[in-house]
Amino acid sequence: GEGAILRRRGVVVRGEHLGFWRGYAGTGKRSGGYAHRLSFQQITKEIKEAQGLGDLLKLVDAHGAKFNFINVSTAVSTVSKLASKHAMQVGKVQVGKVLCEHDGFVKLIALVTLHCGDFEAQAVGNVLNGLAVLQTDLGVKSV
Repeated sequence: GEGAILRRRGVVVRGEHLGFWRGYAGTGKRSGGYAHRLSFQQITKEIKEAQGLGDLLKLVDAHGAKFNFINVSTAVSTVSKLASKHAMQVGKVQVGKVLCEHDGFVKLIALVTLHCGDFEAQAVGNVLNGLAVLQTDLGVKSV
């Protein structure tokens, strides 16, 4: 939406200035053989099978341009679960700091903004719950 804000290392990007992020999301390869493209179902499977927060954020960083709204919703929900689990091991402040500075997380939040118009009820619930967990449990203000 128009009021959406991303915070990254002191930089504020308002939702209405998404040209860069739209360009990022548009870099997915739209041509080539099936074997060279990850299907949305395969991306969802990889998101759910991520072994840790770092692995998931790397997946978003590498393949986020190919995500559809379901992948984005699943990724936000999974990030919140993995971040909460990781925080029990290393502490909330450390996990919150890592998230706010990781390019994969910044891209994921940009993808939420980009795809929010496509979200159906389940995706809205997943994203809102995931972002609420990140903010209340880890102090991560993403929007």
